[in-house]
Amino acid sequence: MQITGMLWGRKLLDLVEFTHSEVRGPELSVDEIKDMIKRHGQIFIKPVFKG
Repeated sequence: MQITGMLWGRKLLDLVEFTHSEVRGPELSVDEIKDMIKRHGQIFIKPVFKG
């Protein structure tokens, strides 16, 4: 089985206690993004396209 997308695959990785990066969904606010940058120094934001 191939799992794509950390937004959904993260739940399965949590289930088997496999380490992964911090993944947040589209509900993230600007203040939460700023807090993540403060904690980690830099972050990668991947755009989500629905169509």
